Amino acid sequence: MRRHYPLHLHISTLLLALILVVCATIAAIGYRLSSELLSTSAADLTVRASREAQAEVRRLIEPAEMATRLLSLQPVTQARSLAERLQSLDFLRQALDSSPALSSLYVGYDNGDFFLVGRIGHGSTAERARAPAGTVYVVQSVERGAGAARGHFLYFDAQLQKLRADERPEYAAAYDPRQRPWYVEATSAPTLIQTPPYPFFASGKVGTTLAKRTANARGVVGADILLHTLDQLLASQKATPASQLVLATADGEVLAHTTQASALTAPLDRKPGTALARIDQLGVPALASLLPEVITRGDTDGDALRVTSGGGYWQVTIAPLRLERMPALYLVSVIPEDELMAAALQLVKHSASATLLVLLCTVPLTWLLARSISRSLADLASEANAIRHFEFSRPIGVQSTIREVNQLALTMDEMKRTIRRFLELSHAVAAEQNFARLLPRLLADTLAASAADAGVLYLSENGDLSPASALQGDGSPMSGPPSLRTASTGPLLASALAAGRARSGRLQAEDFQALGLPVEDDRHAIAVPLLNRSNDLVGAMILLCPST
Repeated sequence: MRRHYPLHLHISTLLLALILVVCATIAAIGYRLSSELLSTSAADLTVRASREAQAEVRRLIEPAEMATRLLSLQPVTQARSLAERLQSLDFLRQALDSSPALSSLYVGYDNGDFFLVGRIGHGSTAERARAPAGTVYVVQSVERGAGAARGHFLYFDAQLQKLRADERPEYAAAYDPRQRPWYVEATSAPTLIQTPPYPFFASGKVGTTLAKRTANARGVVGADILLHTLDQLLASQKATPASQLVLATADGEVLAHTTQASALTAPLDRKPGTALARIDQLGVPALASLLPEVITRGDTDGDALRVTSGGGYWQVTIAPLRLERMPALYLVSVIPEDELMAAALQLVKHSASATLLVLLCTVPLTWLLARSISRSLADLASEANAIRHFEFSRPIGVQSTIREVNQLALTMDEMKRTIRRFLELSHAVAAEQNFARLLPRLLADTLAASAADAGVLYLSENGDLSPASALQGDGSPMSGPPSLRTASTGPLLASALAAGRARSGRLQAEDFQALGLPVEDDRHAIAVPLLNRSNDLVGAMILLCPST
């Protein structure tokens, strides 16, 4: 058997479900918009980091370019001995100080000689350990004369006071500038050249070299630029704690990486001669799968990818860096989605909490509202049950703010009064012995029950309809209407007699003429034929209704 539930329970459930759906929809829309905003912000952050990396590289290189061009015009390019070359030490020191990224300035001569001035802190760890205390600059020299090549390391303080001089024959035997890529490329180039980033021979640190032929064409001047500041730059652009930013070459070799800056106080040292690490060798699973993407990227603009790694999803952006005189570089950004979408998920949690709070607050309010709506209907149901038990002693007094409920209450009250009148009329008819008094009472009760303005009760005699009673709505007598021939009663009464059932409608001119009534523009009436059990006509009743 199908169960039935109270109306207030249906209303409460509907309202609460509607609130829940609305809140869930708002939360879903908020999560989607927040996710899109965060994803867009992450992509924009990568593009911004790419631009800042470009600007940082230019900031590092431009002073070095100027120093290299000036160095190519200096007397040191024509000096034949270490003593002559040291006379330009102050100029080289000032040129070095013009850019913190400048690691060293040097001259390679066509006879195999080499002269370098560099910062002691930019060399290898072993070289820093061998330098005397207070060393700021180091001079590395190779001289090739008639005898064996001579190598020297000279250590200077900040005022260019020599602290110590070491002979390094092994250095002279191992290093010939004419065999270095920067020397070979610069001798065949008419202008300044820049090498792709690579690990420096002495320190193993990642940098790039600027080189230019000297003005006398007897050698090549060069400048080594460290790119270690890019690590700190990338670390400052991290979107989330676990996100990774990597600056890589077109071959996937890593030039800068956020982990280096965050894990080490100094740039990562590499042993001389080692190759650059690839992005799949950094120990970050999300980066390992991106090596083919970087290698095949070409010069296309950065776009967003989504990869799965370590049981989670990562947002990936690969943006190209376009630098003058340098091969293509790429900034690779990987951000875990659980961190990127943390704010959006937090918004969903807040929305869920707010929804629960709203539901808790609205449950009693909804219950009270539903009860107030259903109470009036329950009262009407009780009144209908009273009518079913023929209880007509009290009127229906249901009041509601709902218009339809009020209309139903009024209709039921009218129905209750009508039924009561007809019952009273039935009792009166059964008890009345005087037929002359019965007819006016019957007409008066009918007028009261139908709320008509006036009425005429006709009796059928020899084919005519004779008026037996004519009353106004207030019970006063109505001026005597004429008798009617059943063949000429007017359209409304004729249709009711022909059909054998009540008819209602607007009276026409013929109706007014037949009934002996003054013509009115908008008068409605009800025509009721009176039939006995044999369905024979015994009379008729005309009820004149109020004008609309």
